[in-house]
Amino acid sequence: MSATGSEREEIEANAFAAQLLMPEPLVLSAVAELREEDRVTSDAGLIETLANEFQVSSQAMGYRLINMGIIDPAGG
Repeated sequence: MSATGSEREEIEANAFAAQLLMPEPLVLSAVAELREEDRVTSDAGLIETLANEFQVSSQAMGYRLINMGIIDPAGG
């Protein structure tokens, strides 16, 4: 397997791991709570806060939020 995630098996494994570690309903709930309470003011802050909460890397959480359509990959 490639370390870049370019092979089909690795892409599928990454998607499975993301769903297991960061289930969409829990992520959506956490995002809504953080935004409602104004506890984050930027995408970077949202990523960091959620990464800590879900005990995953910031990079993994960033990809998850992008793939869920919560943040814009272009940063704006």
